[in-house]
Amino acid sequence: MGLYPSLVVIPLETEMYLNRLSLALIKCASASMAAMPQTELMVAQRAKIAPKLIQAVDETLEMFGRKAKSQVYDYLEKRFGLRRDEILDKPETLSKGLRSLFGSASRLIELNIVKKFNNKLGIRFQPSETFNFVDYITSLET
Repeated sequence: MGLYPSLVVIPLETEMYLNRLSLALIKCASASMAAMPQTELMVAQRAKIAPKLIQAVDETLEMFGRKAKSQVYDYLEKRFGLRRDEILDKPETLSKGLRSLFGSASRLIELNIVKKFNNKLGIRFQPSETFNFVDYITSLET
């Protein structure tokens, strides 16, 4: 046995191919790692935002009384499959559920939720005529 028993001789084309493949893998790994801090930042932001949004929804629904708030959450979960902790992830479902329960008054409820939410974040909120609750909540993720 020689000094390098597992030494394999590969053709030059194969070696060049493997080098290109290695470089491509390194670039992919670098891109993934560069994206990680952004993803972690988004997760951290969501972790701060979600409880404040839920509090804003709670406070708004408590205007109708604690029992009514509980009934609204039960209704949303049974009829629309929306749990309280999923509000940030499913704003369209929340909006549909509120519209189903409160009709056209749901727009005022959504505005109140957003006002309370912005207040918690220390942001002044001025709704426009084209205000859309779902678009607003969805924009929080970007």
